[in-house]
Amino acid sequence: MPLRILIQMLLLAAGMAGARIVFAGPVVTIATGEYQPWTSEHLPHGGFINHVVTEAFRAQGIETRFVYLPWKRTLEDTRQGVYDATSYWYYKAEREQDFIHSPPVNHERIVFFGRKGRVPERWSTLAELAGLRIGATRGFTYSDEFWRLAGAGLLNVEQVRSDELNMRKLIAGRIDLFPVGEQSGWHILMHDFSEKDRNGLFTLQPPLAEVDGYILFSRKRPEVGRWVAAFRTGLQSLEKSGRLAQMRQDLVEGRYSTGP
Repeated sequence: MPLRILIQMLLLAAGMAGARIVFAGPVVTIATGEYQPWTSEHLPHGGFINHVVTEAFRAQGIETRFVYLPWKRTLEDTRQGVYDATSYWYYKAEREQDFIHSPPVNHERIVFFGRKGRVPERWSTLAELAGLRIGATRGFTYSDEFWRLAGAGLLNVEQVRSDELNMRKLIAGRIDLFPVGEQSGWHILMHDFSEKDRNGLFTLQPPLAEVDGYILFSRKRPEVGRWVAAFRTGLQSLEKSGRLAQMRQDLVEGRYSTGP
């Protein structure tokens, strides 16, 4: 086992010992990152998705501990068994060997943001975008075709660490397109940029992808079966009670964007 992974697991175990004193019950550890309004340490309840995860586990008597990391690291560390799960990801078949997928917790449209008057309003194939500079955020899924074409050099893709930085590059004209979840993209623009900046952008049609989002549970963790079953049951209870519907309404009303 790599030394970095061993040290992280020892530190996590030490932290969890204290956590169990506070919670006096089982605790599931979840690696996550910044993807507003879905996951964020700067938003109420950690964002909408992380709040759903917390409430689903709590309905089963299990507390949650979220660790915020760069996205690429959240996936790799959870794959290695440092954390019980990671929140949250689009489906990729190759992850099945390392993770168990939860039931879907969200549905998103991934769209290209562009500057008005600088790029076409519509596109048909990714090959049409070959001459444009496209921003991407490290560790994000987008679509298999997107990364295949980028890897083959058929798309000009520049990767950076965050969606916010990509949006700044787009507004400054340093890239031509930026793919991101539609609701997440507008959330970033509403909270981090001016009205003038927002008004200069639009979303191209059709979407790059329409995807479901999942919580990924590490197959290397000894209690993975317990966590998956508890989350599935807890999520069903939120749906049946109407609690999940209320949380979705809170999302629409902006309660995951402002103070508690």
